[in-house]
Amino acid sequence: AEFWPEGFQFERLVTGQEMYGLHDLTTHEHLQLLRIGKFRVLVTAEVDAVDDQGRPVEIKSGDPRFFGIKEMLQMISSGSQLLIHPYTKQLEVMEILRKPIEDLAHQAGSEELQKMDG
Repeated sequence: AEFWPEGFQFERLVTGQEMYGLHDLTTHEHLQLLRIGKFRVLVTAEVDAVDDQGRPVEIKSGDPRFFGIKEMLQMISSGSQLLIHPYTKQLEVMEILRKPIEDLAHQAGSEELQKMDG
């Protein structure tokens, strides 16, 4: 396995796994039945992690300035209400931050409006 991708390393950091330990093969899936028009659609999505109360959490290592509709839809499909991401300086994690889905929705909506205006 490749241990160097920063997304992999950050996920291990926030889930408390050893950086070079064996892979934990446990997976979490979120399953929901949606009604879209007259259709019922079964949607499943992989969950990055669960918190201490068993709630799905999305983990991203990228720059939060570029988070948008894609990340929000990913959170909706996985049932995540919280996104965990790093504040970094020169590839060093300085702080682990939390962004509620409501904040991400506001950010994504603002970006889409700007695209329509410009």
